[in-house]
Amino acid sequence: MRIGGRRKINVICIMMDTWRFDYAGCYGNKKIKTPNLDRFASEATLFENAYSEGVPTLPARMACFTGRYTFPFRPWQQLETHDVLLSSALDRAGYNTALISDTLPMRGDTLPNVRNYLTGNYMMGFKYVEWSDQTYFWLPRAPWLPKAKVTKEIIYRYWKDRGDHRDAIFRERIKRQLEARLLWKSDEDSFVAQTIKKAIAWLERQKDLDHIFLWLDTWDPHEPWDPPPPFDAMYVDPNYEGPRIIRASDGPVEGYLNEDELECIRGLYAGEVSMCDKWLGIFLKKVEELGLMENSLIIFLSDHGNFHGDHGLIHKARCWPYECMSHIPLVIRLPDGTGRGKRIDAFVDTTDIMPTILDFLEIKLPPARTSHEMLHGHSLLPLIRGEVDKVRDCAYMGWYRRAWAIREGDWKYIIYSGQNFVFTGKTKPELFNLRRDPNELENVIDEHRDLADQLELKLRRFISGLPPTLPAPPPRGGPAI
Repeated sequence: MRIGGRRKINVICIMMDTWRFDYAGCYGNKKIKTPNLDRFASEATLFENAYSEGVPTLPARMACFTGRYTFPFRPWQQLETHDVLLSSALDRAGYNTALISDTLPMRGDTLPNVRNYLTGNYMMGFKYVEWSDQTYFWLPRAPWLPKAKVTKEIIYRYWKDRGDHRDAIFRERIKRQLEARLLWKSDEDSFVAQTIKKAIAWLERQKDLDHIFLWLDTWDPHEPWDPPPPFDAMYVDPNYEGPRIIRASDGPVEGYLNEDELECIRGLYAGEVSMCDKWLGIFLKKVEELGLMENSLIIFLSDHGNFHGDHGLIHKARCWPYECMSHIPLVIRLPDGTGRGKRIDAFVDTTDIMPTILDFLEIKLPPARTSHEMLHGHSLLPLIRGEVDKVRDCAYMGWYRRAWAIREGDWKYIIYSGQNFVFTGKTKPELFNLRRDPNELENVIDEHRDLADQLELKLRRFISGLPPTLPAPPPRGGPAI
C-alpha cells in the first residue's frame, strides 16, 4: 500500500519466552493445541532449523536487538551504550517504535530490590515503553493490590521441596505468585493476557497506522506454569493426585521428581502454551481488523526452550545447548504473501532478526566505524523469496564461557568449559547425529573422532573470524573456552 507515493509499512515482532519449538502443532506436535500459531504459520514462512545463538533471556534479546553473536563475547548483561540497536536505527528512520512487555529481566534496572542478574535496560531506543507489572514471582506484590491468603498448606499444593537452601527462597516466590494467581477468575487475568491487551490498546490509540515498529514481548509461557481453567486441566491426567508443581526447583530430576509429577509439570506447561496461543490469536485478529496484515512484516519467535526431564534436568539447571533449549520456533509473514506456507530447513538464528527487518524496511545503517558496529546476522528475505538456499553453512550457539556448539547437517558437536564445571557439570565434548538421535542421548564422539575434530576446528575458526565486540564486563567465572 502506498500513500502519496510512499510505502505504508510496519513491523510487528512477537516474542514469547520459553516456548519450546516442539510444543506447537506447526512444528509437528499433534497433541498440543496451538491453532492460532498454526494458522499464522500456514500464511507465513516457518523456519524448521532456527536457533537462539545465545541463551537464556537477555543474550537472546541482545542478539535480536544488535544483530550480533553473544555467546563468544558477552555474559548475561545490559545493552551497552555504544551498541548499534535495531530500535535506535528505526527511530532515526522516523518509525514509531514501541516496546510492550512483562519480561522482567529486560527492565530490571528500573526496579528496586531486584538482584543484579535481573538487571536490564532493553527499552533503549524505543519511543514508547509500557510494562506489565504482574510478574509477582520475582517481586513482592504492591501493598495496595488485593492478595489471596496463601498458607503453607496451599503452597505445598503447588511446590515440592528439593531439600537444599533454595527451598525457602522458592517457597516465598511461589507464595507471591499464588497471591495473585488465586484471585484470577479466568485467563483474562493472566499475565500474557494483560500484556496483549496493552499492546492492542496501544495499536488502537495510533492515529496513523504507518511506520510502526512494535516489539511485543511476553514472559509467558515461562515458568511458573499456572494457567487457569480450562488450560490447567487440558493436558494433565485427571486421575493425578500429587502436587501440581507450577515451578520446580532447578536441577536434576532423579531423587526429586517422580515420573507422575514430571508428567504433570509437562501438562501444565503445555496448558500455558495453549493459553499463550489463544492470546496470540486475539492479538493477530486485532492486527487484521486494523488492516495491518496488508502492510506489515510480522515475526513470531521465542528466545529458548526448557528442560522438562530431558537429559535428567528440570528448567535451565545446566548450561547445555541441546536442541530442547537452543532450537526455537521462528515464523515470518511478509505482507505481499511471498513465502506463504513455505517451510525452510536452512540454518538461521536470532542474529538474523535485525538484518531482516532493516532489509524489509530498506534501511541502511551508516558505515561501520569499528568492527563492533558490524552485523553478524543475515537478512532472511532472500531465503523466503527463494533467491538463495542458505545464509550460513552451519548453526552456531552456546552459553557465554560455559559451552559452545555447532550443527552441520545432521551432526551436532558441543564443547564445554572445564573451568565452569559448576555450571556445566561436564568437561568432555559431545557429538550427536540428530537424524538417528534427535534427543541427543547417544554421544558418538569415540566412533567419529575425526569428524568431531573437524567440527571443533570449524567452530573455533568461525568464532575467531567474527568482527569482535568491544570489551565485555569482567567475566563471572572461568576463562573463555
